Amino acid sequence: MPLDYLERLILQNEIFADNLSFVGVCGESDGRRIITRQNIVEGRAGRWEEIVRLMVDELGFSKLRHNHGIGYDDSYAFVRDNAVVFDMRPANVFATADGIIVPVDCIPVRLPAGMRDFFDRF
Repeated sequence: MPLDYLERLILQNEIFADNLSFVGVCGESDGRRIITRQNIVEGRAGRWEEIVRLMVDELGFSKLRHNHGIGYDDSYAFVRDNAVVFDMRPANVFATADGIIVPVDCIPVRLPAGMRDFFDRF
């Protein structure tokens, strides 16, 4: 849903200190699109170990054993407090020339109260 998508943009900014912004909506009534803006990131695809280091060591998330069917099959998922981030994989994460790891197309989700327990069991 569009509002869910916009909520994920806000969460992306909170978790990764990103600056995604809502620009507007375009298209015909049968094919509307949400337009967003994000800084251009230049670099190579992130490596699996860089993704884990960013999420676990630097941001304090715990890696989940599986992605619960959200995102690509080979993607990782991470949980912390009231947030879970899905679809973390090299295609969605860049490493800049300065070694900064930048997620650009992951799926962050704010967890409803009590849902963290669900992920702690898996």
